[in-house]
Amino acid sequence: MTGIEQITEAQAIDAHLNDRPPITLPDGTKIKVTSGLWACVCDTRNFTGRDSAGKVIDFEKCRSWLGNIGYLVLLDQIGSCFKDRNKAIETGSSIQTALKYFSNISQDEVDAIYALRCALAHDYSLVNKNASRLNLQHQFALTGGTGTLMVNPLQPWDGDMLNRSQNNQTLIDLQQLGNLVEDVYAKVLELASRSELEVVLAGGKNELIARYTFAYQVP
Repeated sequence: MTGIEQITEAQAIDAHLNDRPPITLPDGTKIKVTSGLWACVCDTRNFTGRDSAGKVIDFEKCRSWLGNIGYLVLLDQIGSCFKDRNKAIETGSSIQTALKYFSNISQDEVDAIYALRCALAHDYSLVNKNASRLNLQHQFALTGGTGTLMVNPLQPWDGDMLNRSQNNQTLIDLQQLGNLVEDVYAKVLELASRSELEVVLAGGKNELIARYTFAYQVP
């Protein structure tokens, strides 16, 4: 980690978002920098049947619950770390802010995706109960290949486990969810290339490096 503090914010962002060749520091030291985000991108694509560009090559894998948790984790980290410099500050969870900054989906879809993360990641279920925030209360059914990210239930679910039916299911297409997060990642890359991506961590680029970056010296 010697000399890591010499990396500029732009270099830290670039290294965080991409797989890049080693960086040469002002003192001549060469270091290879990679990140948890890049690891998540690679692992998630592998487990959801996508190629190195994020395109589906194995439809059955793209519907993997466990694989798609990776996409939800990716949203979580993006929302924790970055915002679009051109947009006003948004409130909400890191997943919600990531979707607000870097996508154009509806508020209902934003909230449902956050609720799905809570259901899958907390206890690998398809139910998220939240009596105080009804916009986050869903019982989900996961699909693939429909071409539509989300279909709202015919009637909202009331949170009663004995009152679950197809009429109050929220449908989420996992292939479209993966496509959405790939688009978010592409948007983040685009903004970074134009110096329009802002680090929102309290500790700035130093925290980005300390929390998410792995660096080692190379010959």
